[in-house]
Amino acid sequence: QLSMERIAEAQKKQYQTLAAHLNEFRDAKHEMRSNLIALQNSLHKGNVQKLDAMLQSYIGYTKMEGLYTENNLINALLSTLFEDARRKGIHVVHHIDHIPDQIPIEDVDLSSLLTNMLHNAIEACEKISAEEDSANVRQIELRIRINNHYLYVTCINSRSPQSKLTIQDGLPGTDKKEKFLHGTGLKTIKRITEKYDGMFHLDFDDTKFEIYTALELF
Repeated sequence: QLSMERIAEAQKKQYQTLAAHLNEFRDAKHEMRSNLIALQNSLHKGNVQKLDAMLQSYIGYTKMEGLYTENNLINALLSTLFEDARRKGIHVVHHIDHIPDQIPIEDVDLSSLLTNMLHNAIEACEKISAEEDSANVRQIELRIRINNHYLYVTCINSRSPQSKLTIQDGLPGTDKKEKFLHGTGLKTIKRITEKYDGMFHLDFDDTKFEIYTALELF
């Protein structure tokens, strides 16, 4: 009898938790819809300044620290991602050549490629303990260049020797509990390189992780 009561109580708590999450999801959905309506209204009115201000507020984007290249999308993405890395005590090094504002890669693909690449690098650096970071080893290096009709993007980041990496389906796995959420980043990067008939290569050891990509500009 006692066991059945415990089971019933556990199920009740699970239902309550699920209901709370569903309510949070509905609230977030309504808020997002309201924000999108406001953005659409500003767009139709041609109010570019208000639209830009609303977008900056919505995505938490502050002020662009610098211009890295001629490509506005790359500038916007790197300003936000580099700021996030530096705020977390990660040293950022970049080597970015002339990348024109218009390149034959869809914005959503370029954004996804850089975002996933740098998010993975930031997460890896965050796992480096204070003792391990005594020599300032938390570092991300990003290289972007165009050569022979290919866009080359390489990201090298420090990693903790204590952080476990396992190979799953030819890609490094994760030691995080949220496996269904984590690990999709590398798959997304690989999918994007394949979409542009490109090249995708990984290399890592106990202290370093490198992602090498090349996308054909056709």
